[in-house]
Amino acid sequence: MMTTLLMAIGLIAPPSLGDGLRAIDAFGAPAVDARFLPRPTPAQTGARLMIITGAAMVVGGLVGALLTAGCNTRDEENRCLDARVGEDIYPSLAVLGLGLTMTGTYWFRRGSISEAP
Repeated sequence: MMTTLLMAIGLIAPPSLGDGLRAIDAFGAPAVDARFLPRPTPAQTGARLMIITGAAMVVGGLVGALLTAGCNTRDEENRCLDARVGEDIYPSLAVLGLGLTMTGTYWFRRGSISEAP
């Protein structure tokens, strides 16, 4: 008895929830007054450019630090005695890039908040 009832419910049910909602016209939206529509978001190209530039500076600083690493002094067996991490500009470049990325992210998020007129 219970199996028959479950099979009948399964055959009556729509194939998906979306089909069922379309069948009762749940997606038909009434006309909305233009005053209640959100304002379009600004392009924020300055903030995006700042984020991209900062990320490129971070990557450039890290890659530069890795590629310029070497050894200042070696012994007779070619072992490194005084390791050189890299040029001094590359860590600074990575830190400045991180700061620029964070600042750009702040301005991007601040510009995306919709304020009441």
